[in-house]
Amino acid sequence: MWALLAALVLALSVAACGSDSGGEGSAGGGDRPGDGKPVVRLGTKNFTEQFILGEIYSQALEAAGFKVNKQLNLGSELIAYKALQNGKVDAYPEYTGTALTSFFGVKTADVPRDAEKAYEDTKKGFAEKDITALAPTPFENTYRLGMTKKKAEEIGNPTKISDLSDKASDLSISGFPECKQRQDCLLGVQDAYGLKFKKFVTSEQKYQVLDSGDADVAFIFTTDGDLAGGKYAILDDDKKFFPPYNVTFNVRNAGPTPVSDISINSATLRGISTSDHLPLKIGKLAPGASKLASRKFSGVPSGSAIFIVNGTSTAPINGATLPDNSVAQFAITAPVNGPSAEVRGIELGVQHMFGDTGFGFQANATLVGTNKPYDPLDLTVSGFAVTGLANSANLVAFYDKDGFQARIAANWRDDYLDHFGQQQNNSMFGSEPSFVNATTQIDFSTSYYFTPRFSVYFSGLNLNGATYSTHGRFSEQLLDMVDYGRRFTLGIHFRY
Repeated sequence: MWALLAALVLALSVAACGSDSGGEGSAGGGDRPGDGKPVVRLGTKNFTEQFILGEIYSQALEAAGFKVNKQLNLGSELIAYKALQNGKVDAYPEYTGTALTSFFGVKTADVPRDAEKAYEDTKKGFAEKDITALAPTPFENTYRLGMTKKKAEEIGNPTKISDLSDKASDLSISGFPECKQRQDCLLGVQDAYGLKFKKFVTSEQKYQVLDSGDADVAFIFTTDGDLAGGKYAILDDDKKFFPPYNVTFNVRNAGPTPVSDISINSATLRGISTSDHLPLKIGKLAPGASKLASRKFSGVPSGSAIFIVNGTSTAPINGATLPDNSVAQFAITAPVNGPSAEVRGIELGVQHMFGDTGFGFQANATLVGTNKPYDPLDLTVSGFAVTGLANSANLVAFYDKDGFQARIAANWRDDYLDHFGQQQNNSMFGSEPSFVNATTQIDFSTSYYFTPRFSVYFSGLNLNGATYSTHGRFSEQLLDMVDYGRRFTLGIHFRY
């Protein structure tokens, strides 16, 4: 199912031009349905899957005419949730199991194992905070424990988590920073299965630490593309400990955008994601890199994808007639299959721990390209071009030892073509492009755990005062600029 989500990112990342036998499209230009609606500030948490979900919801909203300001790397679930409550963002995607255990005080063992019931409880919890949780996705991304097949063979080929009962004390386990103190992660697994691992290795690059031998076992996501290669053994949750983790898009009721408007798009997205007529091809980008999925259609070269664009055609509706009794013709704008294009990319990552000092660093870079780029100097046509492709990189230094955690991150994103159709400027050459300018943001966070259930934390976002800005065909043509300023959070966290 995750491969299908990745394909949708490729399919929906264009608001670009195309045509088919049923009508003609434009490069995202012209009037889009819903033009004039307010800006939606859409946030996500700080890992790849959330970035993809953010792009999917963003493209669904943009297809309905909303302008979306994406803030795709807010931080952990607590930071993202606080940003939603405080009005820093208007919406963000969250997992039902995470919301219940991290926000609403539900013990992992008490979370309903029925996905629909878990969503209803999540919806009720958010509603009490004046937040609407939209209909959940039919897929989920839950936890499992995993290890390399080589390591599994060394310890007797365990197939389920309970098989580690007499081995855990000799094994190190890895997970993202918050996992160490989450009831639905390390604490809960150790309690439910009676395990005590030798050491916890903090890392957001779980497969790298498994491959390097820095950890023996890792908390993995069942939707991870790395699992497709067959290199890793997955241990079954034989005690059914992990709760449902379906995705729900959560919208602040006090935001500028009516929830009902966004709900329509969420339902549309859900319908697309459950489509059973989109066969997929999954290809490996590079050794050790993440996988890239693309939609594969009959007659389309391998490695290409047909992009969904807005097309306009004329047709009668329900037999409506004009005053002269002739059949009325309506201009209908709807998603259609557009041209094919190739999207190429590679994701690189490295992480290093300096022994048992607690200090370490990680660096990641994503480089992307396409055979259908946009040339702002070409004024002869306004044709198809792939939008939303941006190179990005981040460098993180961290410390994690004896209950104290600190992290400073520099996140860079290159400029990119966002969409066509500046509302204030449609020239003789067609719909004018809008580019998002390059930006670098520096974030910091720290926490100290006095006990496994009580901690204090502090975070600072955008310490360097980075701004969000867009420009037109040329970089000198500034369209808009938003200064969100520096944001700080200080608090305590207590689990009971």
